[in-house]
Amino acid sequence: MKKRFIFFALSLVAMTANAQLCPDNQHPHMIDLDLPSGTKWACCNVDASKPEEFGGYYSWGETKTRDVFEPHQGFNSVGLNIAGTEYDVAHVKWGDSWVIPTSAQIEELFYNCTNEWLTENGVNGVKFISKKNGSSIFLPFAGYRLNRGVGDFNTCYWSANRHPATNKEAVCLYFSKKNKMDYCDSKERYFGFTVRPVVSGSKPTRGASYCPDDNHPHMIDLGLPSGTKWACCNVDANSPEETGGYYSWGVTVTQKLYDKSSYKYNYKESSLGSDIAGTKYDVAHVKWGDSWVMPTIDQIRELFGKASYDAIMFNGVYGRLFTGPSGGKIFLPYAGCRDDQYNKGSDDYGYAGAYWSSTYYETYSSSAFRVRFIPGNTDTWSKSSYEGCSVRPVSK
Repeated sequence: MKKRFIFFALSLVAMTANAQLCPDNQHPHMIDLDLPSGTKWACCNVDASKPEEFGGYYSWGETKTRDVFEPHQGFNSVGLNIAGTEYDVAHVKWGDSWVIPTSAQIEELFYNCTNEWLTENGVNGVKFISKKNGSSIFLPFAGYRLNRGVGDFNTCYWSANRHPATNKEAVCLYFSKKNKMDYCDSKERYFGFTVRPVVSGSKPTRGASYCPDDNHPHMIDLGLPSGTKWACCNVDANSPEETGGYYSWGVTVTQKLYDKSSYKYNYKESSLGSDIAGTKYDVAHVKWGDSWVMPTIDQIRELFGKASYDAIMFNGVYGRLFTGPSGGKIFLPYAGCRDDQYNKGSDDYGYAGAYWSSTYYETYSSSAFRVRFIPGNTDTWSKSSYEGCSVRPVSK
């Protein structure tokens, strides 16, 4: 009798654990993790019949599995985001509103869930648990396929986003127990990765703490130590989620091309000074006047260091929501950037945010400091001054 009771108790625990992942065995289910964007994640992978199964392995942008995953010469140009297109295996196989997740949706998952490393029915993986409602999904360590073999058994899942700088690579979820923060990477498109579909949400996240009204711009007091107040929107934008204009550093008009030959101050940036805030080279001050200026790199670092931030979708646009010590909030959209010198006009809209500072990078010619943030990474290093980036003004 005692053995029966123990077996029943263990079975009950297993049933309870499974119930948290799926309500029944009629897969797939939409699991509501109460994410800011309203995105719902599938309970299992494409070609899997339960959460712990690996499912099929696919090259990025392909909708049929392969026997061999090996390098090949050409890659079709299928755009920067294949979600919902004929190249999206989740949408092609499951139909309805199911799509492959974007890198921003992957980032949102990590910011808004805790994760646990565990074994589900004998399969190792990671369980993401909503910080708000306790719902969860399980992603097995499916690894990847290369040539005819299987690579390391970590969490390897494709996103919908091609790498903005190269047609050969796409962005993926690569999350290992050894390096928990390396959750967005890029791999060559021929790799065989698994796919976990999502259903995109449309929750509005706009609130009074973003802007008091629609008469933009507003000075948002985040309670930062320096007293810096950040604008609610970008230069040339009419709302927080709009991208606004793209500007080369020190230039106050938008351009048709953003390359070295078109840049007004090519190899002469140092003549503009080490800090252009409040000068005739400062697009924020020229366009908005008053006390509005471009932020220095120190003010940008203060924002990232003193404010908490989260990946969200705001009125249909992905980006980062910053919450300061005072509770004030600003939203910086993934507006991308323009680099016609090497990327032939392509940008990384929806994948990355790139914002100029007013600070010239004196130790490296033809460069200025900017912040560029992508899922899993923040970069405040210099960049070629001719590139077209967004500008988010500040004031004191």
